[in-house]
Amino acid sequence: MKKTTVKKCKYPKCHKETYKNHGLFCLEHSRKMKENGEKAGKVLAVATATVPIAFKTVTNVIKQIKK
Repeated sequence: MKKTTVKKCKYPKCHKETYKNHGLFCLEHSRKMKENGEKAGKVLAVATATVPIAFKTVTNVIKQIKK
């Protein structure tokens, strides 16, 4: 007779079962993680585009003040 183990979601205070044997999170939390990852990627892309522009502007202002 084979022992069956039920894998539980690794999200804090969640006791649901995972929907796959190799999954870490239940279906609800795996969707939330995926959505949050996509949002974080968009924010990171915007930040990488704006930070160099802001840095260049600030350095130009500082150079003008020193003159």
